Amino acid sequence: MPMGAILTGTSCRFRLWAPNASRVAVIGSFNQWRDGEHPLTRGPGGIWSITLDQIHANDEYLYSIDNRGGDEHNPGQKGLYRIDPWARAARHSSGNGVIVDVAQELIASGLAGDPFRTPSGPDWLIYQTHVGSFVGNGDGVDTGPTGTGTFAQFEQKLPYIRSLGFNAIALLPIHENPGDGNEGYAPSHLFAPESSFGSPLELRHLIRASHDAGLAVLFDVVWNHMADIDNRLWEFDGMTKDGGIFFEGGERSPWGPRPAFWKREIRDFIVANARMCFEEYHVDGLRIDAADEIARDVLLDVVASIRAEPLWQDKLLIVEWTGHDAELWPQLTEDLQVDRVWALADPVIFREAVGANIRSSTARRAERLVELIRLPGAALRIRYLLGSHDNAHDNEGGARVGYRHFVELLGGRDDWHARAKARMGWALSVSLPGTPMCFMGAECCQPGYWHPRADANLIHNDHRFDWKLCADDLGREMHALVTDANRLWWDHPVLRQPPIEIVHVDLDNGVVAFRRPDPEGRPILVVVNLGDESWPEESYRVQLRDDRGSWRVVLDTQAAAYGGDGLRHAEELTVTEGRLGVSLPRWSVLLLAGEIASLRSQ
Repeated sequence: MPMGAILTGTSCRFRLWAPNASRVAVIGSFNQWRDGEHPLTRGPGGIWSITLDQIHANDEYLYSIDNRGGDEHNPGQKGLYRIDPWARAARHSSGNGVIVDVAQELIASGLAGDPFRTPSGPDWLIYQTHVGSFVGNGDGVDTGPTGTGTFAQFEQKLPYIRSLGFNAIALLPIHENPGDGNEGYAPSHLFAPESSFGSPLELRHLIRASHDAGLAVLFDVVWNHMADIDNRLWEFDGMTKDGGIFFEGGERSPWGPRPAFWKREIRDFIVANARMCFEEYHVDGLRIDAADEIARDVLLDVVASIRAEPLWQDKLLIVEWTGHDAELWPQLTEDLQVDRVWALADPVIFREAVGANIRSSTARRAERLVELIRLPGAALRIRYLLGSHDNAHDNEGGARVGYRHFVELLGGRDDWHARAKARMGWALSVSLPGTPMCFMGAECCQPGYWHPRADANLIHNDHRFDWKLCADDLGREMHALVTDANRLWWDHPVLRQPPIEIVHVDLDNGVVAFRRPDPEGRPILVVVNLGDESWPEESYRVQLRDDRGSWRVVLDTQAAAYGGDGLRHAEELTVTEGRLGVSLPRWSVLLLAGEIASLRSQ
C-alpha cells in the first residue's frame, strides 16, 4: 500500500513511517491545526495510518509526532511538527505539505490521454536546461523579485528548443530545494516539485505541452544525498542517531547526508520516488545523479521496478558515473539494465584536444582526440563535449575557477578561436557514437558562467540564460551550426549507430579522421583539423583505402554562415590511390557523406 496522503474523492488515507514514535497525529487546515484531533493508528513495522473524510485538494497538513523516549537516541520529545516525506506538494522548502488529487490533475493536464510515444533506442537528441533560469533574462518575461522562472513561463520556450532539432529536454532537478530558484542538487523534499517553479499541476501541464511539441522529458533525480539546509527528514521521528531513521548508518556523501540505503524502508522510499515520476508525471526517462554514490541494491530495486512495467520498457535510464570506472559499465548496462552512462571525462578530454593554448603541440592535441574517440562504451555515452551544468556552474560569485561556459574557458565569446572550437565541439558531439546533449546556452555561445539567480559578482550578477545573445550575430552563427548539425544527425541514421573506425591520424598537422561505416553504402567520414593551417583546393589528403564511390561535404564548421573562413568545397570528391583530397579549413570539423558503389550494389 502506498505511503503518503492518498486522496480518493473527498476521502484521504494518510500513511507514515515513524518507528520511534509513541504518538502520531495529522493536523492541517481541515481541522484548524488542532493537535490530537486525528491520531493515527500504529501498525506493523512502525507504519501509522488513518483515513479521513472531507479532505480536499490544496488542504495543507503536517504530522505531530511524540518520540517514544527510553534511550540516549530517543530523548522523548513531544509535538514534533513534521512534513510528510511522501507529500506531493509543499508550500516551500520549510513549509507545510499540500494534498494533491493526482488522478484529477492527470485528467486536467491532459496527461491521462497523452498519445506521445517515448523515443526508441538511439533516437535521443537532448537539450539540458534549468526551468528557473531559462526565462527572464533579455526576453521581457517578468520573473519577479527572485528572478526565478516558472513551469508556465518555461512552457513558452518549447518551440525554441524544438526549432533547434532536439527531441528531448533534460530538466535539471525539479524537486523542492532550500530557498527559491536553486540549481536543484540539494533536495529538501523528493516528492514535491520546487514550489518557486509552480504547482504539480503546472508541471504536468508542462510535460504534456512538451510532448505536444515533440519533446520527450527527462527528470534529473538526486537520491545520493539530501540537503544540509531545510532537510525535512532529519531526526524525523525524534530518534537522533546519525540524523535519525532516514540517515542512520548512511554516513555522508561529498555533498550532504546520505540516506540509509541499507534499510528496506529507504529502498522502498527511493523506488516509490522513481515510480512517481512515471506514474504521476508520465516522464520519458530519468537521469540518476551521481549513481556511483548510491547503493547497488537501491539501483537494482529501482531498475527492476521500472522494467517490470510493460508500459515503461522504453523509458530511458541514464546513470551518472565517474569516467574512471569504465570497466564497470558492462555491469551497469547488463546487470542493472540502464541505457546510457553520463561519464565525466568527455568534455575534459575535448577541451584538452582543442587546447586553451592555440600554440600547444598539434601532436598532443591529436592524441587526445584519438583518446576521446576510443573511450570505452562509446554508444552508451552521453556526449556533451561543450559541457553540462556541472562544467558551467559557479556558485561562488565568480570565484570558482574553471567552471565556465565552454567559450569562456577557451578565450571568451569575442575570441574567434573559442567560437570555432565551440562549433567543432557540437559537430563532434553529433558525429561520435552515443547520445548528443547540449547544455542551454552552448547553442549561442553564452559567455561567463551559469548560476540560476543573482549572485555576489560585482561586475555582472545575472548569469541566467541570456536571450539577447541568441539574436546577435555571434549567437545566430552558432545557432545555425547546431541546427544544421542536428538535422544531419536525423537525416543520417548511421550517426545513431555504434560502429566507428579511425582511418587517418596525422600527428604532425593535428588532423584526425574517422568513419561511421554503413552496410548500406552511405557512410559518414569525419575529418578534424586541430591546427591553424588550412588546405584549400582539395589539397589535404585523407587516407581512405578500399573505398570506391563519391563523397560530398555536408557540414563544414568553418562555413561562412557559421562565422568561419568559408573555404570552397568541390561538389563531388573521389578517392584516388587510397586517398581523398579535401579542402580543410583551420580549426574545423568536416562531415562528408559517402555513396560507396561496391556496397550499394551488393
